[in-house]
Amino acid sequence: MRLIQLKGPNGRRVRIVEDAVVRLLATTESIYPLAQAALQSGVTLAQAAAAVAGGELLDYDEIHAGASPWQVLLRLNCC
Repeated sequence: MRLIQLKGPNGRRVRIVEDAVVRLLATTESIYPLAQAALQSGVTLAQAAAAVAGGELLDYDEIHAGASPWQVLLRLNCC
């Protein structure tokens, strides 16, 4: 599973990349709180993401090409 963070007309959201589409996570604005919730619940990150996955789909190629109001937020590497 691949998660990305996006910024768009409805604010910041997390989405699951599924081949050529991305699926909205209904209540998640950042991967960090999703990971915290997974740890607290004793489930994997994939299970936590699946539990809040919504039905809204977007075209990943359109987002990547800049032809969508959504933009992929760059990941930050640290340490």
